[in-house]
Amino acid sequence: MVVLSMCSRGRCDAPLDDLYWKPRYLAVFPPLRPSPSASYHIWQNMYIQRWRERRRARRIEGDTCAMGLRLGNMLGSYAPREMSPPTTAASWMAETPDGANGLSRLSREVELWQEDEEDDNYLIRGPPGPRHGLVTVRDSGHTSRPIRYFVEAHADIGPDRGEMDVSLRLSDESDITCIRVHTSDGVLHDPERPEVGRRRIRVGSPVSELLQAYGLGADDVTYLPSDRFGPTFVLRGVQGLRFGVAGEIEYDEDGNHEKDKLLGERLVSIAVHRANVHDVLLSMLGD
Repeated sequence: MVVLSMCSRGRCDAPLDDLYWKPRYLAVFPPLRPSPSASYHIWQNMYIQRWRERRRARRIEGDTCAMGLRLGNMLGSYAPREMSPPTTAASWMAETPDGANGLSRLSREVELWQEDEEDDNYLIRGPPGPRHGLVTVRDSGHTSRPIRYFVEAHADIGPDRGEMDVSLRLSDESDITCIRVHTSDGVLHDPERPEVGRRRIRVGSPVSELLQAYGLGADDVTYLPSDRFGPTFVLRGVQGLRFGVAGEIEYDEDGNHEKDKLLGERLVSIAVHRANVHDVLLSMLGD
């Protein structure tokens, strides 16, 4: 452990920039080329700046973006590609390219559209992309990273949570309409509620902490139909976000949801989508 001695102005001694901050930077981020010239606090400042860039790139923001993907953007703009090695035959894959063997399977590929180079107002059909693959997103101003995605079509069919970072819903024009985050790398951000960002809410966080960050209680939860991952719910006054937990919904003797037991559960997914009239009404229930 390095002891950070402080001068009378409350700043770290200059030599510690090379002794402490440079090794810490290089342990997390790739080395810069060319290496920066020596100056006071340069490694410390770069370390702080890169962490801020990474946090912005991995934020989860309702009605906007998640994990570097943005609602409304075409999936093809993120250069989707096969995993390496390619995904082997799985239970959700169809035996035929178009899934003709029944609704219980999905095709390996999805149809992608792209803007016409001559006229931005027109779309043309591009090469198909893998349903379960990798896309490249910007991690900071200097680096990019791949994330695993899966394009949903049926709520009860698809790979396990551990096999993907995000699951997506696409429009008929291959625009991203929903991003569901399954990895703990993403952090919830709400520009109107700074406390949400300060608490670093993510997949794996307790539901009780989520409610505290928004200043809400168990009565502000509205359950939605469950899917293959478990129950989902929305929060009063929070639009463009849906949350998922594992397990099953429990009911009391009167047939009402036992919401107090939800407080001990942990989030297994956070979904970002466009807020519509139905979601606004859901978020206002109980007002």
